[in-house]
Amino acid sequence: MTTICWSPCQNIMWFCIMHDIFGFRLHTVLLFSITIYAPAFSQDFRWAQSNGPYGGNISAIAITSEGHIFSGSTVGVFVSHDNGGHWQPASDGLPFRQVTSLAINSAGVIFAGTFGSGVFRSIDNGQTWDRVNSGLTESNILSLTIDSQGVLFAGTQFGGVFRSNSGGESWIPVNHGLNSSYIQALVTSPNDDVIAGTIAGGVFRTTNRGEEWIQLTQLGSYSIRALATSGDLTIYASTFGAGIFRSDDDGDTWNPANTGLTSLAVHALTVAAGGEILAGTAGGVFRSANQGRDWTETNDGLKATNIFAIVVNSSQDIFAGGQTGGIFRSNLANSGWLARNVGLTNTDILDLATGPSGDIFSASFVGGVFRSSDDGVTWEEANNGLSNQRALSLAAGLTGEMFVSTNDGVFRSNNNGHQWISIDEGLPTSTVGDLAVDNQGNLLAGTFGSGIFLSSNKGETWSRINAGLTNFFVTTLAASPGGDLYAGTLKGVFRSNDHGLQWTQINQGLTNLSINAFAFTSGGGVFVGTNGGGVFRLSGSNDSWQSVNSGLNNLFVMALASNGMDLLLAGTNGGGVFFSADGQSWQPVNDGLTNNRIFSLTIHPRGHTFAGTNGSGVFASFGGITTTVPLPALIPEGFSLEQNFPNPFNPDTGIPFRLPQKHHVKLTIFNLLGEKVRTLIDGDYPAGNHEVRWDGKDDSDNPTPTGLYVYRIRAGEYSQARKMSLVR
Repeated sequence: MTTICWSPCQNIMWFCIMHDIFGFRLHTVLLFSITIYAPAFSQDFRWAQSNGPYGGNISAIAITSEGHIFSGSTVGVFVSHDNGGHWQPASDGLPFRQVTSLAINSAGVIFAGTFGSGVFRSIDNGQTWDRVNSGLTESNILSLTIDSQGVLFAGTQFGGVFRSNSGGESWIPVNHGLNSSYIQALVTSPNDDVIAGTIAGGVFRTTNRGEEWIQLTQLGSYSIRALATSGDLTIYASTFGAGIFRSDDDGDTWNPANTGLTSLAVHALTVAAGGEILAGTAGGVFRSANQGRDWTETNDGLKATNIFAIVVNSSQDIFAGGQTGGIFRSNLANSGWLARNVGLTNTDILDLATGPSGDIFSASFVGGVFRSSDDGVTWEEANNGLSNQRALSLAAGLTGEMFVSTNDGVFRSNNNGHQWISIDEGLPTSTVGDLAVDNQGNLLAGTFGSGIFLSSNKGETWSRINAGLTNFFVTTLAASPGGDLYAGTLKGVFRSNDHGLQWTQINQGLTNLSINAFAFTSGGGVFVGTNGGGVFRLSGSNDSWQSVNSGLNNLFVMALASNGMDLLLAGTNGGGVFFSADGQSWQPVNDGLTNNRIFSLTIHPRGHTFAGTNGSGVFASFGGITTTVPLPALIPEGFSLEQNFPNPFNPDTGIPFRLPQKHHVKLTIFNLLGEKVRTLIDGDYPAGNHEVRWDGKDDSDNPTPTGLYVYRIRAGEYSQARKMSLVR
């Protein structure tokens, strides 16, 4: 099979050929000096989850008796079987919900409390989950605990406490004596009492499995965030703002235990086997070796400081997870932390951009800025100099700069994101939600409440440019190739034809005024994505908008991307990605996409497409897009064999390689014994960027087993090999 994709570009042409060789597909790019106009999109458009960015929001951690670690996140459950070294999703049967709490009974059955969908149970070590909500009339679960007899208790947001005597099969409310239905914390004491922490109601205890609750006085007005007990009658209760209290008499009396605790917003507590107490706070992790009388901050290496979950395993390893940064591991014998996030694709990606050297940058609200220099195969943090890791927007300058906006202002990097400096002089305190660079190199900042600001010197100084702007809550900014500026607000679209000196509202034809994104196509096409009204196209003749939603079955358009010609991609909140070749009709392109909540899109000059999701990091597609970047700029300067993607993989993977000139190429796969498994390529190939896919089969078309494999390329005198991992 051969597919031809034509596209115009400065009187030179891309000629994209996809060969079927040995059952795989190879993309080859050739150059011709002719101009033909036609769509530039192949139906071979498939997504694969990128290896990162890793991290994200962690709200619960639990460890089985065999040492398997489960973490609750914004998108379900992840599991690690190697002490946090690697993570994989364990959410089959779980909804796309925040997992707020985890509990494991003596038989190894795992229970997950979710915010919005009740309680789920797994009897196969997290491989599958079943909803167990019979009798559970409140679906927002905040806490779980299990007593020594296997009786399960669930604390809810508005329904108080529920009890299950049947492993979750059925539930009954047990609230007699409780004066608050908002149960943030539950714990079982060594003598099987159940203790409940409420919001603004203090602490309650039951000695008869919830039939009657008794308020433990002195803490009646506090909001209790976490509870922990030791082997005696000692109970620890943490609050949001008043620190930690300790009771040495099973809750009858309480005393503050905050000496050395510099953060009094304490979200998590745990007691190690030896009695040492660990507290997760808004200021990191604190430890106490003397029952909370004195605390020591232990944050060395801990990049996430707002800690929501903390546990200790039988080997005295400590695992902490928080609002950002994913999971970190330490040990009771030392105070240093190391990130343990490989495979933890639990990040919200609010923006994507191509950097000056071709690297891909992502902005995460739960991890800051990440950078990939190998087309998304691997990612690394790029947060040096950022005072806040809640990144919102990215923009690339015309002379090599990168810009990022965060909850703490705007920053610039002059060295590809290796170091950031603050550029807030003249900006208001309002959050900068979006950035854009126009064709003259001016940097624009759209704020949530103060309108638009412009800098003509790369952020050194700023000036307000709000003339004609009647709504100052700017959600998105964009600069057209011709220099016109567009601002999306909660009250529609504004345009400036004079670099921001004057703005004019252009809302005629818009049926939805909540604006999320802009995109521009060849010939001056202007498109806008709205929050519920789909996509509209601007008619240049009368400055009115026309709905262009044929085939677009999700109208919450969060992102738009164009290849600079006529091809458009739309990312939606719940419907995945849609493609349009004519700016009128759409078709879904979601093969391989496991998260359909798309918050950002970008098309790399090489044609690779990246999608940022709400909770699952970045997905990449390497087929089907042609861009307006001239081919000579993309001819590689040297040979290279890139890392396969995805890796690990199942069932297939792509192997990119680059040739600076035409060569006879042989690409072979071997097992670790050195035995040839498959010859993928053995023929002449032109200069350019190529990719070959391997379907995990040998030369006899038999599936190969799980394991490590080596792929080697030979092109003339050039030879290189890399490893890849197949996981069945």
